[in-house]
Amino acid sequence: MRRRAIAAAGAVGCAVVLASSASGVLGSRDLSSNAAPARVVVAAEGYAGVFTVRDGALTRLDMQAPPGRLLIPPPASGPVASAITVATTRVWIARGGELLGYTTNEDSPVPVWATAPRLGAGALVIASYGAWLWAGVSGGREIRPIDVHEPHVWAPTALGMTPVLRPRVALPDPLVGLAATPASAWALLRTSAGGSELAVLRVHGTVTRATVVASSPRAPIA
Repeated sequence: MRRRAIAAAGAVGCAVVLASSASGVLGSRDLSSNAAPARVVVAAEGYAGVFTVRDGALTRLDMQAPPGRLLIPPPASGPVASAITVATTRVWIARGGELLGYTTNEDSPVPVWATAPRLGAGALVIASYGAWLWAGVSGGREIRPIDVHEPHVWAPTALGMTPVLRPRVALPDPLVGLAATPASAWALLRTSAGGSELAVLRVHGTVTRATVVASSPRAPIA
């Protein structure tokens, strides 16, 4: 009975947190009544922490109590953040066709890396893990591997490392979502018949290939 009570309390607590995040009020102090809800929440282990993009601003949720300290303010003009991925010591956001990289050091509120994947028009889809940042366009048929020299331990010398764009990788079907591992990326695709395909992308020297490893007649979600 005690275990059931604890489990129920935990479920209620999770529901409250999720509801707060969805309404855009998690950790907020002076949130406008017409403010947009959080677009994306991403969690990462260790030093990188937990980040959310809300109203175009990047917020780190695990730095203080209550959480919600503003890390990166929204831009004064131009597109706001539309995608986010968290690596070991960096967080990357997509604004329009540009990718901006920030250190997870709270003393560095300006982007220290910037690159454009040059994939054409459309909403960027990004994923990062280890040395690689992967970028695609939702509904597109190409992935751009980007060597971002992700350091295992943060050091000031990493600031001088410029992201290197690798050749684009062709996909057999339109892209729905991306996930990254230390040495590869997984791409969820939508087939012409409305089903799903899962392709793995691996870097082999100067060549990266996409190989379909699973398929399903069911429609892809994310």
